Formats: sequence, structure tokens, C-alpha cells
Amino acid sequence: KSVTTSGGTINYCTATSNDANEEWISKVQIGSATKTSGKSKYSDFTSTTFNLSSGSNSVTLTPSFSGSKYNESFRIWIDLNKDGDFTDSGEQLFSKSGKAAVSGTITIPTSASGQTRMRVTMRYNTAPSPCGSFNYGEVEDYTVNFNFASYESYSSITDSRVKIYPNPVKNVLNIEFNAEIQSDIKIISTTGALIKTFKATDNVMEINVSDLTPGLYILQYDNGLENKTERFIKK
Repeated sequence: KSVTTSGGTINYCTATSNDANEEWISKVQIGSATKTSGKSKYSDFTSTTFNLSSGSNSVTLTPSFSGSKYNESFRIWIDLNKDGDFTDSGEQLFSKSGKAAVSGTITIPTSASGQTRMRVTMRYNTAPSPCGSFNYGEVEDYTVNFNFASYESYSSITDSRVKIYPNPVKNVLNIEFNAEIQSDIKIISTTGALIKTFKATDNVMEINVSDLTPGLYILQYDNGLENKTERFIKK
């Protein structure tokens, strides 16, 4: 599949396995966002966007097997300079092997911006290349967004009835309301996944967010007039 950017159309090399019946990628988790899927030789998930901040981003890749568990080699490439390939220095960002879920980090340079292609590959027993075909496993393509990095200093609050601090936050998020809250308060990921729900028990609340993966989150509530959302950063 080609990608159209401000600089024109980018055509990426094809990559696929020849057989995904026995082993395939069932879950990709980066930060607080997760994509689950079934068996496929190649999956075009470029309609799914992962927001990546500059610096370290946590990653977990999970395989599934129809029978015996095999040793798999996992790789992640990102076209950081948007030139239509994954072969430039630093564009292979993740390399792990195992018979179960593998975890680690990918480090995004501060110079990265905009959107580009990410390729996730799992190959049976052998290190995969970013292009071409191989016998067993799966390849998945995604879109990644680096504009997320600009939120590192996010502190804007759009509702005068609420005060959220500190923002960015490391452990405890303070929320002060000067209006009655008409609903549960929700913390939602940028992909729309519900992370936490809690009751508005007081006009001044302390919310423990130390267990959240670093990244951007959305706080959703009803301030008595309308449903509102505010954004905060977990460091």
C-alpha cells in the first residue's frame, strides 16, 4: 500500500509470510495503546495510529499458536526519515526472540515529527528482514504519529470549572472542580480505550496514576452543562 504525504506518494516494499496457520502476531502494545488481531500472512493496519513520544516507549509483542509454541524472532522498523524504506541507520528499533510475549522499548529521536509507517514482523526461528517473504509468521504495518511529542509540555485547560495539576504528572493527579460533576470520571487513552473509571466523591480529588504507562491521556466528565474532556501527560 502506498502512502501519500506532502512530498508525494511513498511506495513501501512488500513483506509477507507464506504461512500464518501455526503462528501469528495476536497483539501489539505500545505505551497505553493496544491492537489485537487474528492470523494473517500480512495485515495492513495503517488505519491504526500509534502515538509515540520522543524518548523511550514501552513495547510488548504477543504471538499466538494453533498448536506447539515455536521460537519466534520479532522486529520493529519505523521509516523515521519518511524516505519509503526501513534500511536507514536507526530505523530498526526493536529486536527480540522468544516463544511467548516479548517486551522492551523503542526510542524515538527528538527530530521525529509528523506521521510515517511502522512495520512489525514475527518470523519463525530466524531474524526477519523488512522486505520480502519468508516461510512462517506474520507482518503487520501501522501508522505512527510523532506530533504526540509536542504534548510533553501540555498544560492547557479548556474548562474554567476544573483545575488539573501537575501536568505532566508522575504519580498523583490533583483535580479540583468548582461545579457539581454529574457523571463518573473516566481516563481514556488516545485510541479511545477506557483505562480507569472513578466516582467524583469530592470537589477536590487526588487520583493515583503511577500505574499508567507514560503518554498522553484524556480525562472525561460531565460538568453539569456538557460532557467535557481534558488532556494530561503521564511522565
